[in-house]
Amino acid sequence: MSHDLSVIRMNKLLASLLILWSSSSFADELESCDTGSKSGVTPIKLEAPMFPTSPAPLEILKGRVVLELIVDSSGLVKNAKALEAEPRGYFERSAIKTAKRSKFSKSKTRETRCAKLEMVFEIE
Repeated sequence: MSHDLSVIRMNKLLASLLILWSSSSFADELESCDTGSKSGVTPIKLEAPMFPTSPAPLEILKGRVVLELIVDSSGLVKNAKALEAEPRGYFERSAIKTAKRSKFSKSKTRETRCAKLEMVFEIE
């Protein structure tokens, strides 16, 4: 039985390279945190998030996280926090790490901006 669990966990780890993911508006401006209108934040470079390798129930093969991003005027994420997560407590850390490695459009007004980003994790 432990061999079967090891194989399944290893398959989940290897499948991290095959994760499908999407942002709520991949090539378009992201939604603003407070108004629901456009934020002035456009993704320039988004890396695919890694499927978490920490122990979790074996039935977790997909999930979703909505992040609130604070993006500085140069397009770097200064802060990210999870607003929603399904299931809770599993994908948030990976989503936040991915967001912080990403690059967004520069601010035309040199202001810090707030935007929402949705990531969907799924092993095919």
